[in-house]
Amino acid sequence: MEDAVSPVVGVMLMLVIVIIIAAVVSGFSGGLMGNQEKAPLLAMDVHISNNGYWSGSAFSARVTGVESAIPTKDLKIVTSWTHVNTTSGSRTSGGATVYPNRKNTDLYFSWAQGSKNMGQYNGTAPWGYGPGVIATNSTTLFSGEGSSTKGAVAYRYFGNYSLEVGSVMYAEPFGASTAPYSVALSGFSLDIGYGVNGTPWVYVTGYSTSQNSSSGIPAHFCPYEDNLSPCGITTANNDGMMAVLGKNWNDLRPGDVVTVSIVHTPSGKTIWQKEITVEG
Repeated sequence: MEDAVSPVVGVMLMLVIVIIIAAVVSGFSGGLMGNQEKAPLLAMDVHISNNGYWSGSAFSARVTGVESAIPTKDLKIVTSWTHVNTTSGSRTSGGATVYPNRKNTDLYFSWAQGSKNMGQYNGTAPWGYGPGVIATNSTTLFSGEGSSTKGAVAYRYFGNYSLEVGSVMYAEPFGASTAPYSVALSGFSLDIGYGVNGTPWVYVTGYSTSQNSSSGIPAHFCPYEDNLSPCGITTANNDGMMAVLGKNWNDLRPGDVVTVSIVHTPSGKTIWQKEITVEG
């Protein structure tokens, strides 16, 4: 009889131990889950356009839904794309990762045609404007959505504004126009920037002797990271579109697809992702 009881007691003890261990593990994992950062909900209307020229080419993401304001310092933007040349069949891939407050734009140019006073301008694209963007005394202005009809609006760099319903994240290529806007993303010269001089899809870095600075560096926009003539400088030169979509973004054509992802870094969750068809 004693021989029969002993195995039963042993089994019961083992069951009790297993139950206790399971309860401890369950409580521990539940505590970890409770300590995890909750990922916010986000809905956006995103457009990417490239018509071969500065005016009309842009990246725009307008917030259409959100539970509560999301600080962009807690976000990163990831883009990726592949373009296939329909004639040659060659493929070009690109994309970029945007981190908050990590400078990704760098422009070196003169605001006025023929001016010898050049400056270096940098920041973190995409810029934000609208709800969630608090203007400060140091906040500059830009044209907004690639058109003077939008008027000059206050903006801030990515990482320094929050996303609310109506907030817009925006980027555009550097360009040139006959009547550029004050402190906009375009210079006075007619021969610098993206898709100028009737040359679509490419960056133009033309200059004349009247635009040379006292240091001998021409007053123009140099779009690539190099120290070759006529750039003559060694700093990385990116505009807003290069920052958000990658340096070869101008290979994109209407109909191509760009995957855009918004990652909430505290939780590590992708809170928004969509394949965006490039518009003309």
